[in-house]
Amino acid sequence: MSLVLGPSLPYAEIFGLQPCRFSPQAPHTDDVKVNSTPVAGPIPRSWVVAAPPVKKFEGPEWRETALSLFFAQIGGFSGPRPMDATPVVPRLGELCLRVVLKYCGTNADVLKDLVPCLGPHLRKQLVRICAIHCPLPSASLRVLLGEEHNQIDCELIVMEPTSPPRPELFQAEQGQAQTDLEGLWDAETGDIPGPRPLTALAILSTALPVPTLLAFPPSITHLTLVHLSAPIPLHRLPDKCPLLEMLDISYNLWLGDQTWGGERALERVAWHRWAFLKVLGCRECEIAPNELRKVNEGRWDDVMIVT
Repeated sequence: MSLVLGPSLPYAEIFGLQPCRFSPQAPHTDDVKVNSTPVAGPIPRSWVVAAPPVKKFEGPEWRETALSLFFAQIGGFSGPRPMDATPVVPRLGELCLRVVLKYCGTNADVLKDLVPCLGPHLRKQLVRICAIHCPLPSASLRVLLGEEHNQIDCELIVMEPTSPPRPELFQAEQGQAQTDLEGLWDAETGDIPGPRPLTALAILSTALPVPTLLAFPPSITHLTLVHLSAPIPLHRLPDKCPLLEMLDISYNLWLGDQTWGGERALERVAWHRWAFLKVLGCRECEIAPNELRKVNEGRWDDVMIVT
């Protein structure tokens, strides 16, 4: 009984458009490329190589960029510069503090021995450097803040992984500010005894509880609330911080959502109540253009909006 074989598949359907390496018609070569064809049906998950997640709001470069507007307004610290800009040599104190951090670390027990040897201006520089390169835990930050426990030379920076700030952090500050206003209302700034009130506050990449926001001292003039993990009632800020000159609310993606009473967070802000506001930072916030137009309504001098 003879076996009749039907016609086989074309050569290209089996081995691709290139000739087979071991085909007698093709010369022996090691550089044979076989064109792949699409596979019918879904690809199994085990075959898919998962790409690592993109960490956009992390790392020293991003933290430096996030704080650039804050440092540009208060001065005294070298922020990010354009690639074609002239390089700026860090100050000697900043270089020394970087060396100290490299060899000593940021452990709270180590900082307890280091803080008595540092003046307030050096501790403030140390907090700034740590905020960018190695965010401090809560215990280490409290050690650097010293006896005041709320600020260093009118400035406070809270950066993750520090735990969310609590209202108690600003209660002593408010009491000091009320005493200054009541008893020394006609005195010069240099005549006020004790630590000066908090004027520059930056909170980044952490949560900001509403009771903490309501405990902000009225002396704040430069406020940075960047990449907060949850929405906050921004419309309460004009009552708590009426003297604001700079407000940075960049990288808060929730600003484009309807949160408070079905409205966006900025729609309820009374911008006209900030008479001293000069700079508003709203980088990558997804804010509608009509919301930004309300910022300068009824003003003699327009607020500089950084987007």
